[in-house]
Amino acid sequence: MSTEAVRVSRSDGRTELCLRTVPPRVPGLYFMGLAQPSGAAFPLLEPQAEWIAELIGGAVALPSPTDMTRAIAREWRRHRKTYVPTYHHGIEIDFRSYRRALRRERRAGRRRARGVVPALPAVAGPAPAADAS
Repeated sequence: MSTEAVRVSRSDGRTELCLRTVPPRVPGLYFMGLAQPSGAAFPLLEPQAEWIAELIGGAVALPSPTDMTRAIAREWRRHRKTYVPTYHHGIEIDFRSYRRALRRERRAGRRRARGVVPALPAVAGPAPAADAS
């Protein structure tokens, strides 16, 4: 791991973590509980812990750092539509939406780990000429 400082949170509570757990550019570093669900925290912590265990064990694979960074930006665009820009509201989440997103990511991560998710298609050139022999 680099000796550079890793900034994961800002003064407005915003985190630069994929699903509030994984920094895109620091492999092997995971965070739990950096979100405030309405209600108890344990229903949030348990699926996060399971996901982290799957990541460490290799059962799931993360998206690319670029894809995670894009997902973080999308999440914050949606977040700003619901919550005011204060620290408290910056860490607040809708637990049901978060849980659904985490389930989707775990399924996709299993496919990535098995190599089932195809690579993005390359830019197609002209079709090869038919063999006229």
